[in-house]
Amino acid sequence: MSAMIRTLTLLVALFLAGCANFNVPSDYSLAHKNDKGLIVMSLAHSLSSVIVDYRPVENGKQGDGAFMTGNMQDPMDWDHPKGRLVVAELPAGKYELYQWRSEGINVTYTSKIFSIPFTVVGGKATYIGNLFVNIDESTSIYKLEVADKSERDLPFLISRYPNIKGSEIIKDISRIFH
Repeated sequence: MSAMIRTLTLLVALFLAGCANFNVPSDYSLAHKNDKGLIVMSLAHSLSSVIVDYRPVENGKQGDGAFMTGNMQDPMDWDHPKGRLVVAELPAGKYELYQWRSEGINVTYTSKIFSIPFTVVGGKATYIGNLFVNIDESTSIYKLEVADKSERDLPFLISRYPNIKGSEIIKDISRIFH
């Protein structure tokens, strides 16, 4: 029985590692990072958790990833609506958010494919806005919005990551393409 528990624990740990904690360490610095930059966004939702998938959109680049809320490694930063600041280091280049999903005990929600393009600039932190996923659980109809919440998010970013300077932040609010 204990071998089965260890195996299950390992599988859960591997799953969480695949979704990775994308928040960089609090002492992160953009100095000397010409080939990498940060994507900064807030992710809010009306569900228990949300996973948003991203991928590079330039020819020859590979490597899908995901930003996740609602797990024990990345607790919520605010409650109304539930959400958190996402800060992830990525190689410089063009990317898109293209799908979201949420899994509950008896239900799984998955969006249709969409495109929210963003560009990671080497040595910079690019703020793309607040992505809000709102779902009416009785009808399964969802609404996806991108809004400029920089008045809340950027002071939060600077207080959490004191080595990131205001001059290193680019504000480039994204749009949704369906």
